[in-house]
Amino acid sequence: MARQAMRALCVAALVALTSAAAHAQSNMSPVAGAGKTPEQIAKEKKAEQAYKESLKNIPDKEDKDPWSGVRGGDAAKPAASPVKPARTVAKRTTPPQGAAAPTTQQ
Repeated sequence: MARQAMRALCVAALVALTSAAAHAQSNMSPVAGAGKTPEQIAKEKKAEQAYKESLKNIPDKEDKDPWSGVRGGDAAKPAASPVKPARTVAKRTTPPQGAAAPTTQQ
């Protein structure tokens, strides 16, 4: 009898834990804009427009070299490094069967 009660308790605990995890993962958020007054909607719209206008006031990033006046006109641009060819690895060849392996001398 005690074994059946313990088994039922474990099953109930397992069901409760898995259903709690599934409930936590569900998207229960309210629909955007639901429950807002017209004043809140107008205020949010005005804030969004002000934000977009403020983005237009940010100047574009210019590529300026603060030391260009100190250096000469040609030295302002760094020279491009020459392109090195890719290294190739020599393919190892195995000696034919019965042939002596090459030896290295020090």
